[in-house]
Amino acid sequence: MKITNGGKTSVNLKGWNIKDEGAKHTYIFSSYTLKSKATVTLRSGISKSSGSTLYCGKNIFIWNNHDPKHKEYGDTAYLWNAQGKLVSSKKG
Repeated sequence: MKITNGGKTSVNLKGWNIKDEGAKHTYIFSSYTLKSKATVTLRSGISKSSGSTLYCGKNIFIWNNHDPKHKEYGDTAYLWNAQGKLVSSKKG
């Protein structure tokens, strides 16, 4: 999943979280600053986070992508800020 800061200023994502539909899975940003016009990729897997790629530490797919071949849609991801306000959502 990719998150892009389309704004003019950097955003401190500490305390922000991403949940799937039904809030079965949650990823909480511990400390990450997303610069203006920059993108961070959030992956479900287990690996060391570095630069613009962060890992959730799960060995399962959380945010499944749309599969047009099988006409299936993945989860909806919800991005919440540290104050609990919904910032964005996207269906997979």
